Amino acid sequence: MRWAALAYDLGLLALALFDVRTSRRPAGLEIFREFGGRFHIGAETEVRVRVENHTPRAFRLKLKDEYPPELALLSPREAELTLGPQESKALVYVLKPQRRGRFEFGRVAVRSRTRWGLAWREDLVGETVSVKV
Repeated sequence: MRWAALAYDLGLLALALFDVRTSRRPAGLEIFREFGGRFHIGAETEVRVRVENHTPRAFRLKLKDEYPPELALLSPREAELTLGPQESKALVYVLKPQRRGRFEFGRVAVRSRTRWGLAWREDLVGETVSVKV
């Protein structure tokens, strides 16, 4: 019985690895970052990571934005979104600069289910953005 369970587990692991390797980031998803205004010392500024689904499929995504650690984070910078076909949603969070300078936002980490749903796949999307306070 042990050998059968081991063979079953190894088979599932092999299928999951194959699923991750052959799955790509869903085409037709557009992800970009927007700012609610200019960054000022002591002022709260809203950051939006917008996801647009231009496909006839629904997607479940996990987003996490890489913000400059020098800015105070006032709300969560990660979210789990379920996007319907031809739908748009956004992750919104607030930052508060404590000092002047030039700060750099990293890329957005996006996790999506693989084609067969056996695993999550993570991709980094977008470009780094520099902001001036």
